[in-house]
Amino acid sequence: MVAPTPVSALLHAVAVVKAGVFTVLKVAVYVFGIDLLGTLAATTWLAWVAAATIILVLWSLFKKTTSKRGSRTLL
Repeated sequence: MVAPTPVSALLHAVAVVKAGVFTVLKVAVYVFGIDLLGTLAATTWLAWVAAATIILVLWSLFKKTTSKRGSRTLL
């Protein structure tokens, strides 16, 4: 991929990585069917893991401080 660094990073972060997640999901729906995927016990477990991951990442984000001022920032 030939592009300036910010554009290349954006394309890689959004287009390439996210496309893989959606492709795996679509293939799973086509192969197994939406009814089977909805009745799996793993969906509840997966939802809890996703929620815990979101909470842990937000907690670590709010805990992070900048080195210049020591103030709490989101980015």
